[in-house]
Amino acid sequence: MDMDKIRKLSCEVYFGSVVEEGGRYKTLGSRAVEVLVVGRTYEEAYERVENCIGSIKSPDWQLIHRRDIGSRELIEKRIRDAERVRAVYRWRRERGLGRVRIDWVPGGEITIYDYA
Repeated sequence: MDMDKIRKLSCEVYFGSVVEEGGRYKTLGSRAVEVLVVGRTYEEAYERVENCIGSIKSPDWQLIHRRDIGSRELIEKRIRDAERVRAVYRWRRERGLGRVRIDWVPGGEITIYDYA
């Protein structure tokens, strides 16, 4: 892992299920590494984070990089889902209707339970 290059690109690396042994990183499971970068534009941040991820390598483990996380398409989908949930609550509140529960896990389906 080239931490010097990662720092030069102003990326932050957060380790989850990782241990360091003798100067080497070993994973203990999935979701081992998270990379964060802040940019002036979405495109700048996305390009820099992709460059940082290219510097995260290990002969001891295989890195599976999910390019969909943080992608413009996924962010826009999350915004649409949140707006849909918000609209249901707003509509019901304006009409004084009974209870409603909305289950929404980002990345999953939206399920609406109406107890009216």
